[in-house]
Amino acid sequence: MDSTAYEAQALRLHVELDGSLPVVWRTLYVPALSSVWDVNAFIAVAFGWSGSAQASLEVEGTSYDDPGLFASHAGESDHVDARTVDAGAVMGRVDAKAAYTYDGTWEVAVRTEAVVPNDDSFPYPLLPVCTAGHCANPPEQAGDLEGFESFLDRVDETPAAQRGPILAEMGLDPYAHFDPMAFDPKPANVAFAGQALASMGDAAFPASIEELKRRYLDLLADKISNDVETAIDQEDTRKANADYQDVMNGLRNGEDFGVANDLFALDEAERALGMDMGGDEDGRGASLDEMMKRMGDMGLLAGMDEADDFDLDALLGPLGDEDNKKNDDKGGAR
Repeated sequence: MDSTAYEAQALRLHVELDGSLPVVWRTLYVPALSSVWDVNAFIAVAFGWSGSAQASLEVEGTSYDDPGLFASHAGESDHVDARTVDAGAVMGRVDAKAAYTYDGTWEVAVRTEAVVPNDDSFPYPLLPVCTAGHCANPPEQAGDLEGFESFLDRVDETPAAQRGPILAEMGLDPYAHFDPMAFDPKPANVAFAGQALASMGDAAFPASIEELKRRYLDLLADKISNDVETAIDQEDTRKANADYQDVMNGLRNGEDFGVANDLFALDEAERALGMDMGGDEDGRGASLDEMMKRMGDMGLLAGMDEADDFDLDALLGPLGDEDNKKNDDKGGAR
């Protein structure tokens, strides 16, 4: 497949440990232009493995092998060097399936769930990203699924305060709490970001302390600006809501708002809340009748006519008459 067909794509992969119960799975987004060799490494990282062992990805009878493994199958037509093939060429369609093997013992089922644009609309277009998962990473030292299940049984049978040696045996922090059902994608994503920085070399890092300070200040200034804009937006919306509620409470209490004054102070609240109560050809706000009609259409006055302590017609009568009289006066003056 021509790489230009998928160069702007990312693959959403569902990977799960074969035979695990409850199922140990991860969701990964990988650039379609990544080599299959890279994808082999990404899957290892997603499960917390070191990546030091050889891996392969078998798709439709062809095994895409890491370099060392490929060398051991030299001359075999059904084995391909994983460095020479893009992930998009073999997994670039929805529901494409593959069988991943790590260290010859760990078996993982891989499926392409979606193919998405890999551009500015995607948060991290250049990086693989782990977005979800279920259950703790199976320790590489467990050796295989059977060893992992044995480890879980030992953890389950041992009081939490006495699990330290069992965790240490598997290369885990003996003092940390271990929850076999919990998964945190952050360590995988930190590893992915670290790999990306390493591939960039020295150019990714500031040349001096002063440059580091400048970059930090730029980031801090952007953050402050964004935080302030967000706070202003939230405060404007809060005030608009408060103004709107004041007017509505006044209407419910039968207060006489001056048609040309207090009532149209609602304009600011109206704009902030995305509401349009309309207006006449002179740019003046809607008449009270029209405004109440529109609010009624929006369901804001539901049940008010039936309320024992609220007579909408009585409230609208004098105010509506006043408004109509002003309109009549205006018409007579023309």
